[in-house]
Amino acid sequence: MNKVFRLAMWLLAATPLMSCEKDEPVNMIMPKANIIFDDNIEKISADYKVNQPIVLKISVGDQAASVNITSNYVVGTATKSKAFALPVSNGAATLSVAANDLRNSGDGAVIGAGSAPASSRAANTFTLKVDAILRDGSTESRFYTLVVVQ
Repeated sequence: MNKVFRLAMWLLAATPLMSCEKDEPVNMIMPKANIIFDDNIEKISADYKVNQPIVLKISVGDQAASVNITSNYVVGTATKSKAFALPVSNGAATLSVAANDLRNSGDGAVIGAGSAPASSRAANTFTLKVDAILRDGSTESRFYTLVVVQ
């Protein structure tokens, strides 16, 4: 009787599990190359001092032949941009520029955000569109937000 009771309990417990439908497999689109900033996969932004060089390591792996960066910024009410082309060496490219090099020379010098972020950070914010140009001709992109501070 004890064996029959155990079998009945097992069947009662297992029946709901057997009737569950299986989840459909999730088909994810994976990038051909990961773009990683300063060896930190989660890093998407940082503040940089106006009077120090801006250095950003961009890891792209062996799949990339070059890296193109477009620095997007605002002057007054106009959106402007400046492009950079970087070679890839050992799976990485390095952006190393002065703060003023992030914008076109005719747009004036970068002042750097002051202690009142609400009033000065927007004018000193640069959105970098980073494109890894892969060896097969395709492109992987990622954005990075850079703020120049005093």
